[in-house]
Amino acid sequence: MTAPARAPEDLRDIETRRVHGDSTVLLRQAWSRRTAYYNAQRLKRLRRLIRPGLKVLDIGCGTGDILAGLEPREGLGIDLSGKAVEIARARHPRLRFLQGDAENLAISETFDAVVLSDVVGSLQDVWRCFRELKKVSSESTRVVVTYYNFLWEPAIRLAERIGFKMPLPNQNWLPLKDLKNFLDLAGFDTVTTGLHVLLPVHVPVLSHLLNRYVAPLPLVNHLCLEMVLVARRRPEPRDYSVSVLIACRNEAGNIAPLVRRTPALGLKTEFLFIDGASTDGTVERIQEEIARGSREIRLSTRASRKGRPTRCTSVFGKRATTSSSCSTPTTRCSPRTCRSSTTRSPEARPSSSTAPASLIPWKRNRCGF
Repeated sequence: MTAPARAPEDLRDIETRRVHGDSTVLLRQAWSRRTAYYNAQRLKRLRRLIRPGLKVLDIGCGTGDILAGLEPREGLGIDLSGKAVEIARARHPRLRFLQGDAENLAISETFDAVVLSDVVGSLQDVWRCFRELKKVSSESTRVVVTYYNFLWEPAIRLAERIGFKMPLPNQNWLPLKDLKNFLDLAGFDTVTTGLHVLLPVHVPVLSHLLNRYVAPLPLVNHLCLEMVLVARRRPEPRDYSVSVLIACRNEAGNIAPLVRRTPALGLKTEFLFIDGASTDGTVERIQEEIARGSREIRLSTRASRKGRPTRCTSVFGKRATTSSSCSTPTTRCSPRTCRSSTTRSPEARPSSSTAPASLIPWKRNRCGF
C-alpha cells in the first residue's frame, strides 16, 4: 500500500479539520486493516470498562465500529467528518450518528458512558472539550479516554515515514498526568488509569506473551503504547446538617457559653446533650436553653442509682474505682466482665408519665453505660 499524501501540519481551524477528515475517511478504513490487532485489543479493553446494554456516546466515532462493538442499548456517535457519519449510518443502522464538533457539543441528553478513543491528540482545545462533557454526563456517567503514550512519539513518526502507519497531522502528545489535570480543571475526578500494549502488531505467541504478562510489570508498564483513563463527574457541593454531640456531667456553668459560642455549621446545627446524672443543675440549664429556642437542642439523660457507679473508667483503659455495687473492683470493668447486680428498685426506676417531654430515656447496661 502506498502512503497517502502528507497530512497538513496544522488543523487548528475547524473547517480544515473537517475537510481533512472527509478526504481521509476511506484511507483510514484501508489503513485500519493493518492495525486490526491493535483495534481489536483496544475494543476488548473498552468492553471490560463499559458493559453491554448501556447508553453510550462515542465522540470522534469515525465509521462507528467501536460504538457498535460496545453493544449499547442506545448509542450515539459524533464525528466532525460528514462522510464518516454517512458510512457509519450505512454500516450500523441501529445506532445514531451525528456530525458535530467535540469542542462544541450540541446535545442535551445524558449518557451512562462517554468514550473518547484516540481523539485528544487532534483537538485544538483539550480543556474545552472536557468541559463540554458536562453537557452529556451526570454523576453516574463514566468517561473513558484513550490515547497514545507520549514516549511512543518517535516510534509512531518513524512508522508513518516508512509507510507502516497512516500519517497524521501534528498531535497533542500529552502525558497521563496532564490529561488528569485537564479533567480535574473541567470538574471530573479520575477513577482509574492504566497503560497497555507493548507490541501493537500481531506476532504469533510473542504478542500475547508481551501484552498479557510483561506489559503489567512495574517500570515496564510505563513503556506501554496506550493510555486509558476513566473519570466521573465531580458531585456538586452540597450543604449538610451537623449534629454536635456533647457528653456532660456537672457542667452547669458551661452550657450557655457553649451554645452561644458554637458557630452555625452546615445547613443546620443541632446540639445533643447527654447528661451523666449531674447534681449541679446542668439539666435545668440545658432545659432553659431549649425553652429559649435560639438553637435546636435535644437532651438525653439518665438518673443516678443509689450505690451504683455513674461511670466506669475502664473504657479509657483505667481500673475501675472501688464500689460496693461492683463485684470486680480490682479488674478491668466492662459491660461484658462486670458481675454487679442488674436489679433496679421501683423507686430508682424513672416514671415515663412524669418525665419531661424533652428528656430521652437512656438505655443502661450493668456498668451504667
